[in-house]
Amino acid sequence: MAAVRLVLDLKVKPGRQNELLEGLKNLKKVAEKLGASVHVFRARVGDPTHIIGVAEWADLVAWAKGSADPELAGLADGMRNNPNPPWETISIQMVEEIPL
Repeated sequence: MAAVRLVLDLKVKPGRQNELLEGLKNLKKVAEKLGASVHVFRARVGDPTHIIGVAEWADLVAWAKGSADPELAGLADGMRNNPNPPWETISIQMVEEIPL
């Protein structure tokens, strides 16, 4: 099976970037403990208010195991259910590489 990547594209609310990065830092720590490789990027071309998070899992089985972890699920739920999140918009996609 091919590696899968979960891609988050978050448009940060003004003045809330540090809060968002702290939440992503906590998610990264737990996801990496579960076997994912996690990277967070800031847009340098285009809209600079976007933060992109990419978590790479070995395959769908590894992702399913990681996403079912209570600690990781609790952190994600806490961010998702925040009545005043530090982002204006969020886009989440799961992607896999196409071998060319």
